[in-house]
Amino acid sequence: MKLFKLYNNKAVIRHKHLSKIATPKGGGWLQTLVLRHNHLSCERQSDCAFMTSSDAPLPRLRTLDLADNLLISGDDQDGGAGVRFSADVFPALVELDLTGNRLTAVVVGALGNLARLQTLRLSDNPLTDIESGALDGLTALIRLELDRCARLTHLRAGALAGLNKLRVLTAHDSGLVHLHHAVFAHLTHLEELYLRNNHLGDQVYVYCRYQTFCIHKRIGDDTKAAARRSPNCIRKTK
Repeated sequence: MKLFKLYNNKAVIRHKHLSKIATPKGGGWLQTLVLRHNHLSCERQSDCAFMTSSDAPLPRLRTLDLADNLLISGDDQDGGAGVRFSADVFPALVELDLTGNRLTAVVVGALGNLARLQTLRLSDNPLTDIESGALDGLTALIRLELDRCARLTHLRAGALAGLNKLRVLTAHDSGLVHLHHAVFAHLTHLEELYLRNNHLGDQVYVYCRYQTFCIHKRIGDDTKAAARRSPNCIRKTK
């Protein structure tokens, strides 16, 4: 079995459920797991044991869709309830969708060392913070989505540290009021940056180490922000 879909239900997945498909005859060959729009929650640590327990690994899983559930953030990096993913369970994971959950922060340790992950979707969450170092283990990440996170007012200096291969960062229609230039310091491969409909002022310049991006915002009904590589862009931080 390469594809398993269980969505638009009221399912509450337990470790014992996935352990049955995580065998060579079951999930050992599973490549895509879609569990969106259910009642998955991590209020109790046992509810999300399938994300961290090496007893039920999904060694070939490339796509995990957990959008529109009830997942919450971990309290801290040392344990407690909340979303946590282990590379021992998801060693081949390439795409992770956590859109539309109840995540209030991305804490250190929540995403572990998912070294093959290329796409991470965190849009439509009540995020207020991305801890410095929380994304350090995502060394292959190419696309990060933070759209419509209305409570995300800033990104701290180390929020995107370690994302050296990131090419696309999208955070439109969020609550951003401040971007420190150090946020982008290591994003040497960034090609697309979408920040429209935030609260960043009339014009913001973001300087990266090897590229300069101009981000223009027009005030009005058609407020837009676009970033592009430009050799003529003024090198300025604000």
